[in-house]
Amino acid sequence: MLETIYNTDTIEHSAYMLTAYEMWGLIDVKQYGIDEIIIPYLDGLDDSDLIGAYNEFADENGSEPYYSNDEELFCDMDPMEAVRCTYYGNYNFMDEYAQYNGYGNIDTYSAYQVRENIMNEDEFLSWVYDNYYYDDEEEKHESAALELVRKGY
Repeated sequence: MLETIYNTDTIEHSAYMLTAYEMWGLIDVKQYGIDEIIIPYLDGLDDSDLIGAYNEFADENGSEPYYSNDEELFCDMDPMEAVRCTYYGNYNFMDEYAQYNGYGNIDTYSAYQVRENIMNEDEFLSWVYDNYYYDDEEEKHESAALELVRKGY
């Protein structure tokens, strides 16, 4: 894991410290970026921005987006369809957000539940990393660290 590699920038060059916790030189830079950069960034977003990012991911990957649980959710449905969706789904009028489940019914969630669901979805976190985070020094640092591992340091 990359957490055990520390970059101490000096005037002349960078130094790395490798510990016994590396997995034989396999450093998961992407997971480090997700854990140390992406998750703290997403935690700092307000609910609407986080859900907006998730809905962009959902549109690209065929997942169900989250909607506000208000009258606009039902405006394109006939009344019987709206009743069926709420009756057979896990619907609570007081929840802030809604999502269609795999059966076309509506499940609702509190803001806390939505945030937890989103932050625990590994595919979403990986998508954010792949689409919004790029460290131009990443390859250079990774190759230098792996070279030190190969040399036995």
